[in-house]
Amino acid sequence: MPLEAFLYGGISAVFAELVSFPFDTSKVRLQVQGQVTDASLTDVKYRGSIHTLRVLAVEEGLKAPFNGVRFAAFRQATYGTLRFGMFFSGKSWWKSKGGSDKDLHFLVALGTSAGVVSSVITTPIDRMKVLSQSTAQTKKRTIFKTLSSIYRKGGLNGLYQGKFANAKRAAVVNGVEIPCYVFFKDFLTETVKLSDDFSTQFILCSFHFSSWHCIFTTF
Repeated sequence: MPLEAFLYGGISAVFAELVSFPFDTSKVRLQVQGQVTDASLTDVKYRGSIHTLRVLAVEEGLKAPFNGVRFAAFRQATYGTLRFGMFFSGKSWWKSKGGSDKDLHFLVALGTSAGVVSSVITTPIDRMKVLSQSTAQTKKRTIFKTLSSIYRKGGLNGLYQGKFANAKRAAVVNGVEIPCYVFFKDFLTETVKLSDDFSTQFILCSFHFSSWHCIFTTF
């Protein structure tokens, strides 16, 4: 289970990121517009996700919604691998020691810890992703060159800028998201008696715990 948790967690996280990335880009553009401290971001021209994607495609090209997708995939290959791997490995270890793998307090604490540790470790990669999404990109840069550029301008503090904000969000997201998934999947397979197959795992569980974690982490 431990190695499988890391492997499957990373693969699923990368796949989900690739599918949803354009909407993540629209979210970033909506968040950073209208600033008073950055002259390039003072305009408020986006209205909602679909409108943002349409404007990006017209003004910056069809590839614009995918600016930074390689950084995002790299981030999920590390962040997703670590958080899922740490959670399910910890859950298996806890059960092997006689603990209950349905203990809500333990699962929330484990999800929170896995999210915080994974988020802090991968903060530099998240910085690359957000920077590439927030403004129009005139040329492509490799991961190494982008990291080097951020380091030259701000040193280690530049690479880890926003680490505490990232860690706080990751604590809430993972403290809600993963335990919700575990509990709802157990409910479907043990109480409702659905088979533990693709439809149960993806169609039902994914939509359920994603909806609830969005509600709890929006504010």
